[in-house]
Amino acid sequence: MPSLSSKVVTALPALCFAGGLLAALPASAQTYTIKDLGVLGTTRFSIPHCVNQNGLVVGESNYQGGGAGKAFLYQNNAMVDLSPAGSLKSIAYSINTTGVIAGMVEDASGNTHPALWRNGVASLLNYSGVSYAVNYAGAMVGQVQDASSVNHAFLWTPTVPNGGTGSLQYLNNGGSANGINHFTQVVGSIPSGTGSHAFLWDASHGSKDLGALGTSNQMFGTGINYNGIVIGSFVGTGSVFHAAVWTPTTNNGTTGAWSDLGIGQALSINSSGQIVGKTDTAAILWQNGVAKNLNTLIPAGSGWTLFEADSISDTGQITGAGSINGSMSHAFLLTPVH
Repeated sequence: MPSLSSKVVTALPALCFAGGLLAALPASAQTYTIKDLGVLGTTRFSIPHCVNQNGLVVGESNYQGGGAGKAFLYQNNAMVDLSPAGSLKSIAYSINTTGVIAGMVEDASGNTHPALWRNGVASLLNYSGVSYAVNYAGAMVGQVQDASSVNHAFLWTPTVPNGGTGSLQYLNNGGSANGINHFTQVVGSIPSGTGSHAFLWDASHGSKDLGALGTSNQMFGTGINYNGIVIGSFVGTGSVFHAAVWTPTTNNGTTGAWSDLGIGQALSINSSGQIVGKTDTAAILWQNGVAKNLNTLIPAGSGWTLFEADSISDTGQITGAGSINGSMSHAFLLTPVH
């Protein structure tokens, strides 16, 4: 996902869908090994966006100073270029347990489309927009523009699970859908006055405004797990981002309450309730409301500085971006030490 300054108010795209219901070790006892995922071909830096429970990672690899970024899939210890022939730019934002990938492709004419990759081949939806997340069945969510250039949060449902054809519906008049879970509960952000609120949508109840924390009226819903726990970020005092978690009264319910996790941005949640994200200075793991700097949980002397944690899987693996021995941003993969 695009990196955000805590001083800039920008909509937060989705992170990654966490599918199953698996246990993870307590953060207080957990340490990690770290793997450098490198960069793609001759590109200069890489940013991952999602790791699934099979350890597959997707993201983007880019050139210094701009240029055509390329979507990648990391598997079998190598990065695979997912960018379609002739495309100007591509980003892979999410991957489900069957290997279906959601993202965006800018075609040869400069038009940006939501994209779905199956077996490494991209299909572009005939809309202007981007897909931010995909669930276990291949349902995608994101943002598209209509003919009047109005943005809409959308849900795309495949005709058959993980199929290549389907139908698209608007979820809100405005905003962006950023996360989706196993039960097709969708979270995102919708305009509210001069600001933004988080929303929760499901087929039975439609769209519910989850409101905002703080006094800024700037709240962004970024992810949702198997149990319907929502994560987000809001702009607090001094225009500084705070991470937040919304816990439903009952599992997958539509009533609940927000809790402030403190300074940072919450970017991904797994089914055990572990949350990852970042502050201005470090990649962060939250467990039971307590923040841990991931730089303190990797081997000493590794040479790594971890900037952000973008995704956590149900097996506890974490992917994010950092610098190794002063390099430009490289994608990394953390694996829990058991």
